[in-house]
Amino acid sequence: MHQPDFSPEQRSNFLQRVTAHPVGRLILLGAALALTLSVLTTMAEAAGLVGGTPFGRLVGNNSSHPLMVSNNADRSGASGLDGASLSGDVYIFVTPTEGIRQVRFYLDDQERAGSPRQVENVAPYDFAATADDEEAHAFDADGLVDGEHTVTAEVETMDGEVALAAATFTVGVVERAMAQVTSGGEFPLLVSRSEDRSGSELLDGSTQDGQIFVFIEPQGVKRVYFFLDNADQSGSAFQTENHSPYDFAGTVDGTGSARAFDASALSSGEHTISARVETSDGASVVTSATFSVGEGGAPSPSATPSGSPTATATSAPGSQEGSGDGSDWGLALSQASNRSTPSGLDGATVSGEIFVFIAPDSGIGRVRFFVDDPDRKGSPYLTEYQPAYDLAGTLGGGRAAPFDADQLGAGSHTVTAEIDRKSGGMEVIHTTFTVGGSDGGSGGDTPDGTPTATPIGIPTSGGQQPSVSGSAPNGAVEVRPGDNVQSMVNSKPGGTTFYLAAGVHRMQSVAPKDGNTFIGAPGAAMRGSRELSSWDRAGSNWVIGGQTQEGRRVGACEFLPNGQRDTMCVYPEQLFIDGERLTQVGSLSQLGSGKWYFDYGRDRIYIADNPSGRLVETSVTDMAFYGNARNVTIRGLVIEQYASPAQVGALQGKDGSGWVVDGNIVQYNHGVGIRTGTGMQVLNNTVLHQGQIGITGAGSDVVVQGNEIAYNNESFYKPRWEAGGTKFVKTRNLVVRDNYVHHNTGPGIWTDIDNVHTLFEGNRVEYNTGQGIKHEISYDAIIRGNTARFNGTNHDVWLWGAQILVQNSPNVEVYNNTVVAGESAGDGIAGVNQDRGTGSHGKWELRNLWVHDNDITYLGNGQNSGVAGNCGDNNRFSGNTYRAPRDYQDKNWWEWCGRTSFGGLQKIGQEAGGNLLTN
Repeated sequence: MHQPDFSPEQRSNFLQRVTAHPVGRLILLGAALALTLSVLTTMAEAAGLVGGTPFGRLVGNNSSHPLMVSNNADRSGASGLDGASLSGDVYIFVTPTEGIRQVRFYLDDQERAGSPRQVENVAPYDFAATADDEEAHAFDADGLVDGEHTVTAEVETMDGEVALAAATFTVGVVERAMAQVTSGGEFPLLVSRSEDRSGSELLDGSTQDGQIFVFIEPQGVKRVYFFLDNADQSGSAFQTENHSPYDFAGTVDGTGSARAFDASALSSGEHTISARVETSDGASVVTSATFSVGEGGAPSPSATPSGSPTATATSAPGSQEGSGDGSDWGLALSQASNRSTPSGLDGATVSGEIFVFIAPDSGIGRVRFFVDDPDRKGSPYLTEYQPAYDLAGTLGGGRAAPFDADQLGAGSHTVTAEIDRKSGGMEVIHTTFTVGGSDGGSGGDTPDGTPTATPIGIPTSGGQQPSVSGSAPNGAVEVRPGDNVQSMVNSKPGGTTFYLAAGVHRMQSVAPKDGNTFIGAPGAAMRGSRELSSWDRAGSNWVIGGQTQEGRRVGACEFLPNGQRDTMCVYPEQLFIDGERLTQVGSLSQLGSGKWYFDYGRDRIYIADNPSGRLVETSVTDMAFYGNARNVTIRGLVIEQYASPAQVGALQGKDGSGWVVDGNIVQYNHGVGIRTGTGMQVLNNTVLHQGQIGITGAGSDVVVQGNEIAYNNESFYKPRWEAGGTKFVKTRNLVVRDNYVHHNTGPGIWTDIDNVHTLFEGNRVEYNTGQGIKHEISYDAIIRGNTARFNGTNHDVWLWGAQILVQNSPNVEVYNNTVVAGESAGDGIAGVNQDRGTGSHGKWELRNLWVHDNDITYLGNGQNSGVAGNCGDNNRFSGNTYRAPRDYQDKNWWEWCGRTSFGGLQKIGQEAGGNLLTN
């Protein structure tokens, strides 16, 4: 959580401390005279309060408390901030020394007239606050306008004196675009046939096939963003390299070897790799190389797979009309992961592992695949943003992931592809094919007798979760229940694929290497609990000893449904009987059926229910996956019963980058289900029944798409603290799309603190006790095409029950959403403007809010929409349609700096073109 702003009362106390000192009184008197007489008054160096410098002149890095900047969260390699040129994420701090009581940071406020941007009361003293692990939070310099800026630190010492330090730095990068690089280029793209990058040559103008190693030399480079066939570098990067070596397909952890990219996975013809290079001196250089792939590649962009498209193709408004042979693209079928020898999927009979993709792969901005959902009513099976566009996703090295056709069952099935053209408009491709094998299994018992977890499906969806083959992929290392997964990872190089066989893999905690892939067989579960079987009678109860597990306690608990405040939510340990989570109580006297008590002092667990003949498990291990590896894929696993503390994910991706978490069931973990990091894609997962929250995290270029997120916060954490469906903090370019978020205790989708350039699109958010979609103390966002209904059931005052709430966040557009407020609780679409201070990208205020063309239904009386608090600057509601009971016509059930009616709203210039329809 962010620290509170420096309050007026605290500032008053600060002045009292200064004026209590004789020198402090002298300084304040001199300042008052200077302001009154409008003359320059200087103080003697004996003042000492600012290190002996003239009063009014802020001390730079010659202060005893210099302002420092680092490119690393651990503050290593730091240099003076004064005179620096900054871009991207940086870490600004005052070096901790003895005798500091408090540091107050100000941004572009040398006179310190406003509230501090950050107040740090304990070391380390970080400008953007300090994380729980003592690392610094990043400050995004790119959020400032180009030019000079100043950070001022007001350092109060234990003896009551105050020292000032200031540093002036520059923001702004110099773009030097290079459409094509030759041997004389500044940062040429090089290609090698060896993982050690030996014998390299220029990639530009070359012809490639098979496995290649593409890279940029490290001299003078700070960071590289690589893009494939994306010359304008829109959307997420194909690969981001934050430290040397800078490899297009990533670097193998531990060895430093380049990871291979399979050029034959690309279509025959020309392709482009471009890179945005951030240099050590703060510049940004764009470089690119065009190369050819020979006939051994995947289908040529100009070729059409044989037998295709006999499928029908329809077009959305704005695109060309067409069907059948008039389609620009087709769904292709191959038996090889490099997509060789393709044929048309439409009309084909298939079985086992197949590779389905769009051909050709040019001219496409996005493809959304739907399986057995031709009307596209549910969430997509998978969404692909870059070539190749594969139904089951694209693996490391550019190869297609396999799709197991047998899991659909014998008979006729459909794949539908919704293609967004780069030139504008959309085309939809429909194909029908036959599965000739036996019915695919969907559940049942695993070999060890434990039931296979079955996800709760989205009611309107005909789609499937991403398929996982019943056999290990070629080259994969098979992991059986009882094997030590971490030991197996340690014994293999980065880039290895591990296939977890069916059954329960207990108490495994894995730190992957770069490029590792973990695939679960049907029925494979990673379970963070141990079995408890040696129970003894203890009066009317049962007891087991030797339980030394005791995790970190974090968080704030909520009131229970019976009106009593819970105190047990912070304990990460859990207990299950036959898969059902029991309620933890704080004393033996509270024990009863369905409850359990942990005597931590005596290492004993008590239950009231007879454990004979039943499976009793208690959570022990905190995380299934964690670490700072890059480009890790986790697919098709059940991850459950982990003792993750609050704010820690059972799947903890926060320190890695480029992770793909696809098609997993993450359930019954105590803290967070999935925690995100930079470049992470959270796709098509089922995230249920966490104790605190479903998905949370931070990072740039995070995509959360196609997930079901439901029934979270079952341990009754206080939602206002951090609990419910999702919460994201300090993200950049976050995309939350096509998720089904429901029945969470707390907000459904929540962005809180310094999120910028956020997109909420196509989500279905309903029956959450908090707001449906909430964008709080953040910045630029688009909220469009969502359905939000029956949320806010725990809020009946002001606008806090809004289906969509924008709170103290500038530059937000809300449009084309369908909103329903329930009969007894909840509100429509709302903005709230309060004094919340300033964040990384400016003041947290409601400004430039545009709410338009939404459909808002009130099923009861008293539901509201509008803006509450300070009305702010340039906030607009227009063209919205309200459907409400008859007496809404004359009621003051709208907010605009006070209560008003719909007619009153229009009189002050709001809701131009809006309609109120009453029944």
